[in-house]
Amino acid sequence: PPLLSAQVTNGFFESGLTGWTASTRYRNAANVSTNSVGDRFPYAVTTGPMVAPYSGNPSTGYSLNTVYEGSSSAMLYSGFGESGRVDWAQIQQTTVVPDGFCVLEFYMAAVISGYHTENGEPDSDAFVEFDVLGPANQVLMSKTFSFGDPSIRSLLVNGDPNSASGGPFRVLPWSRFEIDLAAFNGQAVTLAFSAQKCEQQQHFSYAYIDAVRFLPCYTPTITPTLTVN
Repeated sequence: PPLLSAQVTNGFFESGLTGWTASTRYRNAANVSTNSVGDRFPYAVTTGPMVAPYSGNPSTGYSLNTVYEGSSSAMLYSGFGESGRVDWAQIQQTTVVPDGFCVLEFYMAAVISGYHTENGEPDSDAFVEFDVLGPANQVLMSKTFSFGDPSIRSLLVNGDPNSASGGPFRVLPWSRFEIDLAAFNGQAVTLAFSAQKCEQQQHFSYAYIDAVRFLPCYTPTITPTLTVN
C-alpha cells in the first residue's frame, strides 16, 4: 500500500478527482458560437487504461497507456481554438508535508504538440507544467515540459507524426519525479499540474498524473534533487 497515502488525498485517483480542485479556462466560453468550428474545450477528468490520444506512432508501434498504476489516473487536456495562452486545464491540492515523510513522489506522462517547434517557433508550442507552491504561495519548484525542450529531449518518444491532427506529437512516457520538501516539514504546500495550449490557436497538450505520495525523508548525507527515471 502507498506510504502515508492519506497525506495526499486520493493520490492514485482511484476515487475520481476527490480531494483535488479542478479548474479550466476558456476565455470565450460564453460566446462559443462566435468562435471557429475547431474550438475545443479544456477538461480535467480521470481515465481508465487506454491508448492516450495522439500518442500512437505507426512506424514504431509505440503508444502510451493512460494509467501508470491501479485502474485510473488524472487526465488534463488543454483545449485549443483561441489566440494566446488563454486555454488550460489544471488540478491542484493543498496538503501538509508530514514530519519524517518529506519526499514528494509522483508519476507523470504527457502528449505534446510540436507544430511550432517544427516551424521555427519553439516558444509558441503547447506544454504541460508542474508546480509546488509554499505556505506563502511562493514557488518552490516549477517545471514545464514542451516538444522542443532540450533538457528532456532524451526522454521523449515520437508519437503521432500527422500535422493535420495538430502534430507532430512527442510523448513523455510515464516518468518518476522526486522532490525533497524537508525544509517545509509540517507546513502546507500546494501541488499543481496543468496542461496549456499553444501561443496561437490550433495546438494542444495532454498531461497524465498518477501515484502522488510522500516517502520517508533522506538521510542527512544525501542531497536530493528532482529526478526523472
